[in-house]
Amino acid sequence: MDAEHQVQDTFWETVLNSVMDGIVAIDKKGIVRHINIYAASTLGISPTQARGRHFQDVFVPACRVTGVG
Repeated sequence: MDAEHQVQDTFWETVLNSVMDGIVAIDKKGIVRHINIYAASTLGISPTQARGRHFQDVFVPACRVTGVG
């Protein structure tokens, strides 16, 4: 990644992490490309653990957690 792209990535990561709501960016294949700290905290996962994974592995349905449904 060149320096300009690194600056842009850092800028957008700072912007998204300053928002007080959870934000997740998912590509066309369902891969989590960005997750801010608020979304990650809500899901009980770190942003590093979520990035690069399929959203279905990150967003666990309540029935899988509770056993109900």
